[in-house]
Amino acid sequence: MACGDSETTPATPTQGTGGADAGLYHPEPNGVRITAPEACERFEAAFTTAGCPITLPKCPSLIRVVPGHDPDCVMYDEGSVDGCVAFFDQQAAISCNVLTASQKACVATVYPGTEPAGCP
Repeated sequence: MACGDSETTPATPTQGTGGADAGLYHPEPNGVRITAPEACERFEAAFTTAGCPITLPKCPSLIRVVPGHDPDCVMYDEGSVDGCVAFFDQQAAISCNVLTASQKACVATVYPGTEPAGCP
């Protein structure tokens, strides 16, 4: 697989399989792998299109709920990333304050052992 390509091989996710846990939302994974930069771009776009004055952490910290939990350059699950984007859209529809408070409330599924494939 070339760097930056998506892969459709299912794997065991390191985060839940949908639902809420410890106050965090875990969207359902779909088995499609995307790179860390792709996941970051989608997260950034969700906050940017909301038009809220939010200072975002730099990637890859933006897509990590627990700092240091996910290794650098790991692959992320596309379904869970898109689920987080939808979650952020819902929060933004409520208010910018709610969106700001939810920056680290959604957990994208990671595929352990895929580093450094998740970086260009």
